[in-house]
Order: sequence, then structure tokens, then C-alpha cells
Amino acid sequence: MNKFLLLGFSLTALLVACPQANPPASVSISPQNTNVAIGLTRQFTAQALNAAGQPIVGAAITFSSSQTSIASVDANGLATGAAIGQTEITALVAGTSISAKTNLSVLAAPTQANWSTNVQTEAGNNGKQISFICPAKPVSVGPVYGTDVYTDDSPICVAALHAGKITNAGGTFTLEIRPGQASYTGSTRNGITSSSYGQWFASYVFVD
Repeated sequence: MNKFLLLGFSLTALLVACPQANPPASVSISPQNTNVAIGLTRQFTAQALNAAGQPIVGAAITFSSSQTSIASVDANGLATGAAIGQTEITALVAGTSISAKTNLSVLAAPTQANWSTNVQTEAGNNGKQISFICPAKPVSVGPVYGTDVYTDDSPICVAALHAGKITNAGGTFTLEIRPGQASYTGSTRNGITSSSYGQWFASYVFVD
């Protein structure tokens, strides 16, 4: 037999016999258990990991949504909200059965707010998440109380700017209604100075 043919057979046998040098053992996906409003997008990322928990560079990942009528997701992990509800986003290591899942809740389309809007009418609806959209910042804005957790009478656009969720040009964010706190701490962030306050019966926080 031709020695080059024998060499080819030997190399083929070696390749078949040797397993993948750095095979994936798991995959991580983020963010976990997040939300998006109708018409808006949420970016997901995923990373294949080996048995030691180390990232595998260049491993291909595919994304899918269990309820495409609720939210779709493209090849790059960008999900778009379509209808109120919940779907499961899956990241799959291409060519394997290794996957990870996370939940995506789709909220109502953002409510138009202004720089004096607050959420006092939602007091007691703890856990409720609402998306808002704010216009560009006016010359002057009202006072806001708290840092990360804000009193429910604090203007939401001012608090969102303080928290870094929007810019002076405005933007979209989602907040969650929370119970009252024993106290609220003031701070200066992003050009906004919030004030400290004592006990207040209802509050809100910003969520991704």
C-alpha cells in the first residue's frame, strides 16, 4: 500500500480516537430572570464553560425563545418584547445538547412620564413592575429622596437620572413598587443631589 495512503489512514484514525481537547461542560446565560417592555429590547449573552468552569473562547452559541409570540430573540441574543407575558430564553452550545435557560417577562409598553410624575397611586402594589419613558430634562427639577431606594413621591424621571438609568436626554426604564422603608439616604449622582428622609410608607427601585 502507498505509504502516503497509510499515513492518511493513520491521521484519520488518530483524529477519530482523540476527543475534543477542551469540550464544553456547561453554559452560562445572563441576565437572569429579567424583563423588557413591549417594543423594547433586552440583550442576552452566554458563555460556554469547560469542566473547570473556564470560558471556552470561540464556542458558538445559539439562542431561542419558548414563546416567540411573547418575545423573539435573534442569533446574537437580542430579545424583543412583543406581548405581555413570560417566555424562556435558551442559550445552546452549537453542536451539543448543553444549554442554559432564563426567564424573560414582557411588560406593558412604556408609559409616557414627565419630570414631575411620581408613583404614589401605586402604593401597596408591591412587586409590580412598570416601564416609563421620560423626555429631555428641563432646566429645573423637583426634589428626590433616597439612593437606589426612593420614596414613592419622588419624581421618577429625576430619580432615574440620579440612578443612572437615563441621561439628560431622557430615556426608558423599569421600576418596581416596594414597601416603605425606615429611612432613606441622600447622595449626589449624575448631577442630581437627592435628600435623606426618615420613615416613609412606600417606595420604589429601578430594575434591569
